[in-house]
Parts: sequence; structure tokens; C-alpha cells
Amino acid sequence: MAVRQFDAMAEITGAFQLLLKNWMLAIPTAAVWLITSLFIFFIFAGAIGTMGFGMTGDTNGFLGMLGAFFGLAGLFAIVIGLLHVLADATVVASAEEAWSGGSLDLSRSFSQALSCLVNLVIAFVIVGIAAGVLAITVVGPLAVLFFAMYVLPAIVNGKRSAIEAIGDSIKIAIKNPMPTVAALLTFFVAGVVAGILQGALGWIMGLNFIVATVVNGFLFGFCALVIARFYDLLKGSIAA
Repeated sequence: MAVRQFDAMAEITGAFQLLLKNWMLAIPTAAVWLITSLFIFFIFAGAIGTMGFGMTGDTNGFLGMLGAFFGLAGLFAIVIGLLHVLADATVVASAEEAWSGGSLDLSRSFSQALSCLVNLVIAFVIVGIAAGVLAITVVGPLAVLFFAMYVLPAIVNGKRSAIEAIGDSIKIAIKNPMPTVAALLTFFVAGVVAGILQGALGWIMGLNFIVATVVNGFLFGFCALVIARFYDLLKGSIAA
């Protein structure tokens, strides 16, 4: 398959314009972000309550409550992690529909993401371990982001297994360094803008959760459009 020539910055601009027309792309990750924020709030409140009981109750009761607290928090953390994976995959699947000009169907995209859950989890674990090991260096995490850029769309849209998707992503990134770097720089700038918006509006009590939810939903919606588009345009280079 031949690699289609394209203007990376024009495609990135097109992704932003497409997001404005398909704002529903922000819903899955925004919803999970809101759930995560509430989870963190209740964990924090639970930690305060547990420590308060420890100061007034007996030691055995406190240790039992502490163990139950950490066990429940760990379980919820796993559930939240799976929700994030599914939400990200759902948005990437919907991004492909948006680029093709079709109408968005989040339920269909969610079913598509759910069918890939095992491979998604395996890929996230492998990439996460690699990022953790290389975190001792300055460029390590950036290198992981560079080489793993196309893993998600390769699994969800390309129907590849976790190992195949990682291999494909590495090949695409190596053969197409400039578009991949352009996408990474765009994500960095978008993240900075999102941080500024949250900093400017998030200081208002009660509004901070809403701002973070909306901003992060649109941020990943934009990133998903970019990586889904670039994967579609560059996947031909795998066999080139």
C-alpha cells in the first residue's frame, strides 16, 4: 500500500475544525474524567475519615478499616483505569467515523472498543512498563510517546493485536518522524492551552470540576482525531 502524501499542519487544523462540528467526541473522556474527579474527592474524604477514626477508636478497628479502605480504593482505581481505556478507545473509533464523514454513533464505537479490551489492556500495560522503566531518563518517556503514538488506532481501527499494534506503531513512527513529531508538539501545545484554561477558570469552587471535565474531554477528542487521521494516512508505510 502506498503512503498518501499530506500536509501535517493542514490535517491538524482540520482536526480542530472537525472537533467543533463533532463535539460529541468530547463526551466519553469528559464523563470518565468527571467520574475520576469524584473518585479522588471521595478517596480524599475517606482518608480523612479513616485517620479521624484512628485517632479516636481502638487500634484493631483502625487497622481493619485502613485495610478495607485501601482494598476498596485499589478496586475502584482498577475500574477507573478500565473506564479510561474504554473511553479513549471509543473516541478513537468515533474519530475514524468523523473523518469519513459519517454520523457519530458512540454506542457503536463503545462496542467496537469493548471488543478490543483485552488487547487494549495488554498494550497499555506494556507501554506503561516501558515508560516507567525509561522514566529515569529525560528523553525516555518522550521516546515512548513517539514510538507508541499509533498503538491505540492500530488496535481499535486497524483490528491489530496488542503486540502487532506496538510493532506497527514503531514502524510508522520510524518511517514518518516529521508528522509524528508534529503531532507530539501539537499535543504539547494543546495541553499547555488546556492547563491555562483550567488555571484561569478552575479556581472557582464548584466550577473547577466542570472546567476540568469539559477541557479534558475536548483535549482528548482533538488528540484522537489527529492520531486516527495520521494512522490512516501513514499505515501504508508499514509494508513500504
